[in-house]
Amino acid sequence: VLQALIVLAGFTVAAVADATAGGMLLTTLVSYLAFASCGLVIAACNGSLQGVRLTRIKSVLRSNQEFLKYSTPQTLVDSALAHGIIFVLAVFAGANIVGYYNFMQRIIKAPIALLSGAIAQVLFRLCATNRDEPARVSGVLVRTYRFFAVGLIVALLSLLLAREFFEYLPIADRWAGLRDYVLPFSVWMLSSFLLSPFAMLPVAYGRQRE
Repeated sequence: VLQALIVLAGFTVAAVADATAGGMLLTTLVSYLAFASCGLVIAACNGSLQGVRLTRIKSVLRSNQEFLKYSTPQTLVDSALAHGIIFVLAVFAGANIVGYYNFMQRIIKAPIALLSGAIAQVLFRLCATNRDEPARVSGVLVRTYRFFAVGLIVALLSLLLAREFFEYLPIADRWAGLRDYVLPFSVWMLSSFLLSPFAMLPVAYGRQRE
């Protein structure tokens, strides 16, 4: 909450003072610094930092090698896809295109990511619980994939419909250029979810099922 309030106040001040780029950068750094500082203060107040030792950290890492093996590549890929594209767009397309991308990411990718994550968790537990019944697991996966794929197609068709009637949408005139990027950004964002509900399934058949 504190971080969000700092960002809101800082961006507002930056906009009023016509120092948008520098003000937004400074606000972002300050907000993350406040978030980290509050976390350290709370951890210190609860005595959580007293048990942090290098030897204990190494011990935890050794006892959770499977988690690191499966989690690290997925985390790196997700981070590269989420932030790498922002840098590419900023360098080669400009700030306006980055704004278009972030806007579509908030209205398309973020909601679907929440839904996809929930589905993945349910499938993970189901596969781990019924690992000795492959027929049941296979049937559930096929049905889930059909529903999820249909949902993605419906989302894409809705975006294409919005693109056709873009001039009637309540969007400011300076965002008129967004219309040209609806299709490529939609395909890019939606295609990444085609197999995402099943990304963690291999873990269910290793030691993690315990």
